Amino acid sequence: MKALKSILLILTVFTLNAVGQNDPKMYKDYDWEKEPKLATISEENKEYEAVVLKDHRIIQHRITNNQANTYKTIHSLVHVNSDAGIEKHNRVYIPIRSSSEIIQLKVRSINTDGKITMLKKENIKELKNVKGIQNVKIFAIEGLEVGGEAEYIYTIKMPIVPYGSEKVQREIPVLDCSIKLYYPKTWTIKTKSYNGLSSSIEKKYDLPRVIKLNQKNIPAFVKEEYAYEDPLYMKFKHKLSSNGNSRTKFFTWNYYIDGMLNSFNAPKSEKVAMKYVKDIAAMNISEEEKIKALENKVKSTIRVAKGGGELLENPKSVVANGNGNYRGIIKLYMYCFDQLGIDNQLVMGSNRYEGRVDQRYASMDDITDLFFYFPKYEKFLLPDAYHMRYGPVHSGLMDSEALFIDYRNAERKLTKNFSKFDNLGFLSDSVNHIGVKASLDFSDDLSLPNVKMQNYSQGYRSFAFRSAFSNNEKSSEEKFIKEVILSAYENYEVKNWDIEGRDIELSSDPESYIKINVEYTTPELVERAGNEYLISIGKLIGKQSELYQEKERVHDIVMSTISNYHHEISLDIPAGYQLEGLESIKIDNKIVVEGKEVAYFKSDYTLEGNKLFITVDEVYKTYKFPHEVYDQFRKFINSAANFNKVTLVMTNKETDL
Repeated sequence: MKALKSILLILTVFTLNAVGQNDPKMYKDYDWEKEPKLATISEENKEYEAVVLKDHRIIQHRITNNQANTYKTIHSLVHVNSDAGIEKHNRVYIPIRSSSEIIQLKVRSINTDGKITMLKKENIKELKNVKGIQNVKIFAIEGLEVGGEAEYIYTIKMPIVPYGSEKVQREIPVLDCSIKLYYPKTWTIKTKSYNGLSSSIEKKYDLPRVIKLNQKNIPAFVKEEYAYEDPLYMKFKHKLSSNGNSRTKFFTWNYYIDGMLNSFNAPKSEKVAMKYVKDIAAMNISEEEKIKALENKVKSTIRVAKGGGELLENPKSVVANGNGNYRGIIKLYMYCFDQLGIDNQLVMGSNRYEGRVDQRYASMDDITDLFFYFPKYEKFLLPDAYHMRYGPVHSGLMDSEALFIDYRNAERKLTKNFSKFDNLGFLSDSVNHIGVKASLDFSDDLSLPNVKMQNYSQGYRSFAFRSAFSNNEKSSEEKFIKEVILSAYENYEVKNWDIEGRDIELSSDPESYIKINVEYTTPELVERAGNEYLISIGKLIGKQSELYQEKERVHDIVMSTISNYHHEISLDIPAGYQLEGLESIKIDNKIVVEGKEVAYFKSDYTLEGNKLFITVDEVYKTYKFPHEVYDQFRKFINSAANFNKVTLVMTNKETDL
């Protein structure tokens, strides 16, 4: 996605260079207070580690002498309330991309006595090539103390970036936020505020033109378990719509689609694709089987690599070297589908934990995934998701809005037929069965029962599990069994194991199961206390999480997937012994929304002679719940954790207690 955005930017800059004007550099007129005074913090805000007193941002798009640049100024003033606040706010990181430079930097701290400490330039450090894409300037704010304030201003000059997204909400309160966006008078700028942020105001008659946004008292963002984060922050988006010199509407969805297809054009790749799929084309199999065969061939012979350049983006090199980046692999798929005559659509989607596709405001910042859809079969293929196979999208994309692009290869050029927005759908609870079947045998040792367990799953979890076993290494299997299947124990001995349904190609069928059969013993299941044996029967379903949040819930509740858990536990009671505490097995909770049951937890038992049978059902009919039912949800989630703690007492019938 980053490579695609850079190509679109280059095309735009080329056009922008034709229109220029000598506007003043606005950052030069901005400064901090010459004689700063410490702010008075309210009792409410003293509860936070720190408070942002000022978050002022100035963005200027300036074109002069055939040079197009963006200047971005950041002014931050933070009042620190605690040692934790000092730890978090006494160090500043400034990312600097290629061809960018810091042209202004001022840093100071003000202590409780009003003493000002300025940053020494020799204390500024630089990290090179962080994550392979940028350098980072680092500096510490010296002299910062509890009750004091940290302040800095910096300006970065960079090649023109005529779009952007400003996240203005933090995990601490922001008392005063302002954004000023300056741009040439011939331009038209489109903006949008999200998640309760005030709208911007455009001053058309100022020169240079300016868009202003001011917001007081932005509340601290509350992070919660089972909730989205990034998509919910207050943010301000802006972009060039028109430069006054062209009829082109910049940065619309159609603009992105046309630019993307143009960047994927590689007519010479037709011969590469023809050769690559020659064996598949010759097979006497259905079209769907050809899609699966192509995906399996690509994912078993070509590795995804980071970076750019011809070697990673040219399908010929990708096939020859077995390495390709995101764009190179997508190109290969597109031309292979064309050679096989398989109708498909490109889809631009956004991971629901990272962003949203907004029909009314096109932004590549929110696009996290590019993949294929086959309208004839209503299924997807995700090129970079090697744990997935042809079928549904991964759980991060499920039930989210996406942009579908129907295209054709006509006269050796990729061209759009039409595009539309649609929901990506998701797998229901009926194909997301998960569970444990376990039996305990006390015949050899009352303190160390033998356990035979089957951990089974289908749907989303089966995709991940199969991927974990794809390298067929015994050490990987042992690690997985230790960290996932037997995570409830510290001490155990595995006697043997086997795995059914491990072939990753089975993930094309969400209904297919992977079953992990393990036989083991562990001293942690039974504790002897005199003549009694305490059996931690609840541990057999695996480690469970608990919710403790006591504060009023802020965000709606979201789960990673829809799941349908069903556990079965059986125990042969040794002759002469009996079980006590059986009623603790019974747990019954549910979540009701608008009079409809949307999730339930129910555990129960039957006793037939000397055999105990336990069933546990934890069923989600949806993956999202309104925050108003949080108390129900917490009780529901804690049901599994409470079952985890169930302990039965086995005693000798003849013992006189």
